Amino acid sequence: MPTIQNSGAILTSIGQDLADNNAGLISAQDVRHNLEDAVASIPNIVSLSDTKDTYYFRNDVMVSGDTNSIDAGASDKKIIVEGGISFPNAANDPFLTDNTQVEPYPGAGNIDHGDLAGLSDDDHLIYLNRNGSRGMLGNLQMSDSLTSHWIGPSGSDEEGFQFVQDINGKVVINTSGTITFDDGSKIANASGEPTAKGVAKAWCNFDASGDPLGIPSVRSSFNIHSLQREAQGVIKITFASGTFSNNSYVAIGNSNAMASSGNYNAFDINTVGLLVREGDDANSLRSIYYIIRSDDNENVDAKVNDFVAYGLVGSTSADPSPLTSNTSP
Repeated sequence: MPTIQNSGAILTSIGQDLADNNAGLISAQDVRHNLEDAVASIPNIVSLSDTKDTYYFRNDVMVSGDTNSIDAGASDKKIIVEGGISFPNAANDPFLTDNTQVEPYPGAGNIDHGDLAGLSDDDHLIYLNRNGSRGMLGNLQMSDSLTSHWIGPSGSDEEGFQFVQDINGKVVINTSGTITFDDGSKIANASGEPTAKGVAKAWCNFDASGDPLGIPSVRSSFNIHSLQREAQGVIKITFASGTFSNNSYVAIGNSNAMASSGNYNAFDINTVGLLVREGDDANSLRSIYYIIRSDDNENVDAKVNDFVAYGLVGSTSADPSPLTSNTSP
């Protein structure tokens, strides 16, 4: 049975087993030297052969790491490639002349995202999973231009919410439909188009009957800073800071003009006057005077009073002024 040996062992065996024999035309020395030349030349012949197009390997090539192999130290054997590795079945890259891999793979734990094509220097410190399994860890910027993408139902273009920046750098939130809350309420104008200009910016339901004497009692309110009784039937209503951008808001009031509220007859004919709008958020809070006057021209501390105000907030702009005319003679 043949014995697998390295090239040095084979050369030694030829020198020992094939002694010189001068009796024949082909001497043992000739055989020995040719065998020696062949063995010595094998590495050079293999390294210079055309293994790419003609004499390529037809089976798998394995570099052994078996310490029991014929070569001592076989565990550290490796394939060393100086020019690069080419994959003929790789997809063509229009930005490369070939598909040769020339950079060593640093290992999964050492890949810098900034070195990958198309990722620039972004290391993706914040990930937002599409399945919602992890919350956002920071701000999500949609766009810094005058147009932006939409956040909406999957597969639907230009539906849902859109965040854009106007020419003044202010953020504008657009919606493709009516805003509907989980209780079924909606924010929409008469045409069904989304708007919040028609929403009351402040309201209050209060008791001005003087129980305890002289102190209004607030049952419920929104964006109201304070109520102060100035005189009988005169209540100064002050809005919370920033409720309105000016004093051109629309105010509406209603009262029962009586000191009781037990039944549907607890009502007197009256007029609620909303007068003297004063103050501004730069120097003082905005306020308005709520006057309850009966049909006999006396002010009344009424039991049930309602107040609602509509207006512009912050940088919100009003609709274009409606047309006005005079058709009287």
